Amino acid sequence: MTNAYRVLSSDGSISFKSQWHDPADTRDPMEMLIGESIEFDDNDKASQAQRLGPPELEALLDNAPTEVQ
Repeated sequence: MTNAYRVLSSDGSISFKSQWHDPADTRDPMEMLIGESIEFDDNDKASQAQRLGPPELEALLDNAPTEVQ
């Protein structure tokens, strides 16, 4: 699954179903997310304050540069 490390459960925990596209990839999903500035609490759950919902995602897409073809 491409970009599987971006998949979090609704409670902010890393989904136990997450898998890397390459089975030989042994990177730690939490370390990848921390490297992308995602904050985790003492229970290893991502900050809900950093969560993007549909309105936030739509705003980001509206402001994204148009792909040049």
